[in-house]
Amino acid sequence: MSKSVSIAKPNDHAPNEDAVFCSPQCIAVSDGAGGCGLYADEWSRYLIEHLPKDAPLCSFTELDEWVDGIWEEFYNEHEEQAKKGDGILLNKFYNEGSCATIAAAWGTEKGQCQWMAYGDSVVFHYSLQTGLLEHSFTRLADWRKKAFARACSTLTIHRWYLPQAMRFLIIAL
Repeated sequence: MSKSVSIAKPNDHAPNEDAVFCSPQCIAVSDGAGGCGLYADEWSRYLIEHLPKDAPLCSFTELDEWVDGIWEEFYNEHEEQAKKGDGILLNKFYNEGSCATIAAAWGTEKGQCQWMAYGDSVVFHYSLQTGLLEHSFTRLADWRKKAFARACSTLTIHRWYLPQAMRFLIIAL
């Protein structure tokens, strides 16, 4: 069974800028970075809508080629939207664009999973049989750093070998 939900931060009156996808083959989350640029919520949804769901992104080159193939349509549409506002809005769009993190996990071969995380979104998996919890961040101490420091354009990719009875969770902070 596959379930997904995106919950806004408690007591935060900003719009929920996260987007999620969940299927038996792929789970993914994108966290729109509203403090950077414009249209973070829409960019986040756009990334998830256009994410390849049947095959993993296995390298920075593949991630770069994927983004290179989808960004222009989004950019052109939202540039027109920004032009309808004032010059400050358009300059902000030109200077900062739209920002979001993304994390995804794909079931590959039987008993294997390929995951990638770009920014500070995290992939977890938990084995009900062994009690083992694995994650996509480097060290637990990294979470003491400010979010901006964690989110600096880092791509992490890895393959997990999965026993049966495994649960996945992807979190955008």
